Amino acid sequence: MEKEIFTTKIAIVLEEGLQSWQELNITAFLGSAVASHFPQTMGPDFEDGSNVKYLGIFRQPVMIFSATTSQLKDVYKASRSRNLEIGIYTRPIFSTQGDENLAAIKNVKEEDQDLVGMLIYGAKGLVDRSLSGLKLHK
Repeated sequence: MEKEIFTTKIAIVLEEGLQSWQELNITAFLGSAVASHFPQTMGPDFEDGSNVKYLGIFRQPVMIFSATTSQLKDVYKASRSRNLEIGIYTRPIFSTQGDENLAAIKNVKEEDQDLVGMLIYGAKGLVDRSLSGLKLHK
């Protein structure tokens, strides 16, 4: 089977120093943003040898990066300037749920958002340039 070449990239950037449960929570929630808005990123459902069906997953890798608070803000600005699709996760969302999450972001101006994670989706080259200098999450 020939390896598929993707022209788009899904990247998640996490602030350094978060607890493991926070990193996992942010990654799951931000990944769902791409899946819900860009169905072409999703592969078909799986079926095993017993004909049991399983939900499909992303067709392409999701790259996870670490960043300082300052780097996260820089990546945000670079991604916005390139008109990439962005999802954000802010610190207040750790203590809210449901519609409170929407209000936690709506009530804060863009430049004052306390970012702890973000998702970037778009043309691979543009995403790569926005992530310049970041290291993959370990």
